[in-house]
Amino acid sequence: MGGSIFKNHCVPFLNFSILYFVIILSYCAQSTLISSDNYHKLIYNQCSNKTNPNNLSHPSLLAKLFQDFISQSSKSKFFETIVYDNYETSISGTYQCRKDLTTDECHNCVSKFPQLSKELCSNNNMIPSRIQLLGCYARYEEDGPENENEPGIQILHKSCSEYKVKRNSGFEEMKNAALFALESAVLSGNGFCQMNYESFGLMAECAANLRGCDCGECVNNAVQICEEECGNSVYAELYLEGCFVSYEYFGDRGIGSNSFEGNGIGGRTAKLVAIGIGAAILSAVILCFLIRSFRKKRDDW
Repeated sequence: MGGSIFKNHCVPFLNFSILYFVIILSYCAQSTLISSDNYHKLIYNQCSNKTNPNNLSHPSLLAKLFQDFISQSSKSKFFETIVYDNYETSISGTYQCRKDLTTDECHNCVSKFPQLSKELCSNNNMIPSRIQLLGCYARYEEDGPENENEPGIQILHKSCSEYKVKRNSGFEEMKNAALFALESAVLSGNGFCQMNYESFGLMAECAANLRGCDCGECVNNAVQICEEECGNSVYAELYLEGCFVSYEYFGDRGIGSNSFEGNGIGGRTAKLVAIGIGAAILSAVILCFLIRSFRKKRDDW
């Protein structure tokens, strides 16, 4: 009985969402303007300034951790583990490569971490630490109950280009429509999208252990931050605890002018696109809510 009610309510939303996801995912399948040639470029690093009482054991533990990382990177683009020593000290670590990287690229990217850890984090003695490259990241910390946190929406890194487009030019509407399209594609459930949309190259990915509606919620938060804090910047990248979003504008017309009419897509068109995609996102959010409600009711039964 409960299952049929859930099905009857969800089918219209599901069909509506699928229609938009099919359209938007076709953009995701296109070749993108964002290149992976410099996937080992350093984006940011975070090294703790805490003094660790078990500091002396960290170099050997990290050496083992990075050895495990490099070994696994030839097989998998995501890996998390815990390494121990004889003194019952342990370090938990995770790496993740971007889904569009090949296995060899992932391996080469992860292989950079041992040296980078020495150079950036005081010869490995800073725990916890996180190193983010364009194509992969690694994070590690002393293992313990206090460190067992789920990926959240804490801002780890934000960069908005200094070069901007004049306001009231239609650029922000175009950018927001592109970000909505990216958000819709990630909401489809694969957790990654690299796409071209009009004159924009965009990318987003969630942490591998953040799926479904939680992934969509993280990307939605990242998109909102990009819209509010990067405004009319032609390039931006934002890394949260659970996901990242980046965009870059490649158009060569309308920059610094009062309109984008020469591009063939103006503020009115962009607004219409945003409204349509926004409706798809809304339907997906409602679908997520219904699924969660159904699961809660099923558990209560």
